[in-house]
Amino acid sequence: MRERLAKHDRWLARANKLRSVRRLAPSLALLAVGMAAAAPAPAGAAEPRLDVPHGKLVRALHCQADVRQAKHEPVLLVTGTGIDGSASWPPSLQPVLSADGHPSCYLDFPQHTTGDMQTAAEYVVFGIRRMAALRRR
Repeated sequence: MRERLAKHDRWLARANKLRSVRRLAPSLALLAVGMAAAAPAPAGAAEPRLDVPHGKLVRALHCQADVRQAKHEPVLLVTGTGIDGSASWPPSLQPVLSADGHPSCYLDFPQHTTGDMQTAAEYVVFGIRRMAALRRR
């Protein structure tokens, strides 16, 4: 019983920490949309070509070192409008996810995600593809 209570207390501590980042809800909604868009294509379907230069995409994606060997699915963190991923995720949600065994990556979008949404979508597509490649999936 004690072990069960201790587990419950740990869960509550994590939940309280997550409540402190409620302001991230719009970003998480965008992440969910990105994940839905990443549904597997039919066999034989070609991946869409990205117009954003590859170097810019690589520089915008920041992954924790343990993404490759993660026991659980890694998480792609996507910011909302007006903020960079580097200002939003490392000090708040990344440590919580890591403590729960989910390493993560985040994106820094051009113009603080206030530019063309089609361009921002290409960054998300690249992030999903790159994380899948890191995990060899």
